[in-house]
Amino acid sequence: MERTSYFEADEHDLIGSRADLHEPGMNTKLTLPNGIELKFGQIIALGGDFYGVSNNPIIDINTDDTGSEENQRRRERFLAAYATLATKEFNANETNQLNTLVTMFNEEKAVRASGEGELHSHSEYGAASPNMLSLAIKNYDHFQPQAKQAYLVGHQLAMEKARVAARDTNVENKKKKLMEAYSLDAFAGHYLTDCFSSGHIRTPRVQLYKQLWIPLNGDYLSKYMHDEDSKFGLRVKNNKNTKWIAYGDGYLLKNGSQDNLQKVVQAVQKSVDQVHEAYQHPDREINTDVVTDLLPFVDPDAENNTPLFQMKDGELHMRSETDDLQSTGTTSDWTGAGAVLSLVGHDPENSALPSA
Repeated sequence: MERTSYFEADEHDLIGSRADLHEPGMNTKLTLPNGIELKFGQIIALGGDFYGVSNNPIIDINTDDTGSEENQRRRERFLAAYATLATKEFNANETNQLNTLVTMFNEEKAVRASGEGELHSHSEYGAASPNMLSLAIKNYDHFQPQAKQAYLVGHQLAMEKARVAARDTNVENKKKKLMEAYSLDAFAGHYLTDCFSSGHIRTPRVQLYKQLWIPLNGDYLSKYMHDEDSKFGLRVKNNKNTKWIAYGDGYLLKNGSQDNLQKVVQAVQKSVDQVHEAYQHPDREINTDVVTDLLPFVDPDAENNTPLFQMKDGELHMRSETDDLQSTGTTSDWTGAGAVLSLVGHDPENSALPSA
């Protein structure tokens, strides 16, 4: 299956590159516990999409438990995902794969900046990172509401590590632990930035997986809806009552997406600020609502396209006229295989939103 892309890898990298880590030298490179050196934005780009545990998402979609025991399991799963990039020892082949990915990110940023050349295909990324396709199959952590939850798990771990760094009296160890804290927040930042990609805001990713006889069909249908909402955008708002139009992967640097770029950079900066605050004031309580209040959700009072899929009274409904974005009719009388076949070459029209 072709990966369901989020903000493209170079877009994740770009977002992270605009964050100020407040400490000398750390905006340039972070040294991970295994000795690998990466920029903050590169870690955001790599986390989750290319490095992680493919059969063990951070958020367990089969439980609604949010108690202390489940939270501990989430922490363990996040750290296991983080370890695949940051703590395991890389052999020569794995090091080459990582270096290839970073080179590809840089090449894509140059293409977007110049407007000349071609972006790398998903198949090229898949060849560079064998883990990418397997991670895409159970990518629930990248969609709301799981993306917010996955981010918060990692963000809390990052702030805890920053407090440990603050209390270490050895200057060199203090620096290493603070770098680790920032790298944890960067890995978590992948899920934070996914929250701003319009294809991840209302796609019923988990329901499409759970409620179809063949889960793979749900994966394909999630991709169709993700790509549709990414291209045509959503009118959104946040808990600050700020309103804007969000677009998805490949559209971050388009003129119509400047508001979304500003909002996602602001959220990443607030997250970094909290890690630094935990380092400067290790005994201070820090309210993560400062970050999560910035996250977008569909503006219920604004005009948007009708979702390709949505939940109604516990049932998955599909837009009846799939080629008409503003058609309001829906139906629950469809099959996964039939829907996949009907959406081949999906190219809907009549958007309620301006193009990016």
